[in-house]
Amino acid sequence: MDSQSVKTTAVAGERGYDAAKKVTGRKRHILVDVLGLLLTVVVTKASVPEREGAKTLLKRALAQHFERLALIWADGGYTGQAFCDWVIVVLRDSSPNPRPSLFGALHRGSRRGNFMT
Repeated sequence: MDSQSVKTTAVAGERGYDAAKKVTGRKRHILVDVLGLLLTVVVTKASVPEREGAKTLLKRALAQHFERLALIWADGGYTGQAFCDWVIVVLRDSSPNPRPSLFGALHRGSRRGNFMT
């Protein structure tokens, strides 16, 4: 799971300002599988925080019958105990066969993540 802010011109549609990346435009939130194939995309204003966009993204993915999600890798913008707890509860509640779920947030420059179970 990741997001990318992109500049937009004066075209109709929602736009916002991403202060972290200093970009006015839109933000793409994406969910891919282990091969990098696209599972779900959500486009929001650039001002939408990564965690809020990720909630919309995961809700949409689960509505599209991706209930078998068990391990999610995310970059450091998706940290925070409340968000991690929300992801774990949503994954457990959506699974037809309850099983442990892992959510990993990677920190920049690190190959090791913090996992919440």
